[in-house]
Amino acid sequence: VVLLDFWATWCGPCRETIPRINALSRKYKDRGLVVLGLTEFEGNVEGRDVTRAEELDYLRQFKRKQSISYGFGVSDDTKTRHTYGI
Repeated sequence: VVLLDFWATWCGPCRETIPRINALSRKYKDRGLVVLGLTEFEGNVEGRDVTRAEELDYLRQFKRKQSISYGFGVSDDTKTRHTYGI
C-alpha cells in the first residue's frame, strides 16, 4: 500500500497531519506501507522569491524541523495539482 500525501509548507492542515502520518508510517512500515509526500516548487518561501536550490534547501530543513520520517518528492509543474484537484 502506498499513502501519497500532497502537502505544502504553508498549509496549516498539511502540517497538522504530519504527526499522524509519521505514526502510520512507523506502525505499518514492516507490513509494507510506503508513505511518500509530494509538494511542488513554488518559487517562494515565506513571502520571498527564491531559486529552486534555495527552496529545496528550505524543504529539507522543513523536513528535519518537522521530524518527517518519510520521503517526499518535489514536482516542478502544477500538472499534478490540477489533475487531482488539489
